[in-house]
Amino acid sequence: AVTVYTGVLLSSMKSKPFWNTPALPVLFVVSALSTACAALTLCTTTTWTYFAGAEFTNPLMSMMVAPDQMVELNAQVLALVQEQAIELFHTLDIVLVFFELFVIFLYLLMMLGAGNKVANMVAKRWLIGSWAPLFWIGMILCGLVAPQIMYLVGGVLSETLAPVLVLASGLLLRFMIVFTVDRRDVPGEYKYYGRLPELNEEFITKDWTKTAWY
Repeated sequence: AVTVYTGVLLSSMKSKPFWNTPALPVLFVVSALSTACAALTLCTTTTWTYFAGAEFTNPLMSMMVAPDQMVELNAQVLALVQEQAIELFHTLDIVLVFFELFVIFLYLLMMLGAGNKVANMVAKRWLIGSWAPLFWIGMILCGLVAPQIMYLVGGVLSETLAPVLVLASGLLLRFMIVFTVDRRDVPGEYKYYGRLPELNEEFITKDWTKTAWY
């Protein structure tokens, strides 16, 4: 609900054509699910060793297993649970990151094909403009493609560095979207400003101190 709300809030602003599309909530939700899997992977990897050393009291197990073997049994069970959990999170994150890449490029293609010049300008800035290095190297290569390779290869990096890069990519995505401050003119905006008084208007430049008010 929180991730959908954020996308809906930004997409409702008609003065920001890069935001004003129903595709933005979809992009936010997919990115949020991907970063959630990365965060859970980090939590599962870094906290299981604490619980592995704990002695869980189970009356039935204490009658069947010696106390000195209980910690070792707990460690084996938790190691199996950890392995299955990380494998599940990796699989989900691989699918979600692929989908996120698809949605990001589809989103930018929509902005390039839109009739609004401001949206075209922002999309070009992301792809080939001043923000292109941040987009291609920071978000796409380091934040999405590199973690995918680590997830597929496996190992320590897939459990530690890859989730961190996915989280950084999600933060960078939101940073780039929110700080895309280009706006289009609201209907009637120029007409409103055209009717405002200028500094050389007669009632402004007139010396009112010499005018009798009675």
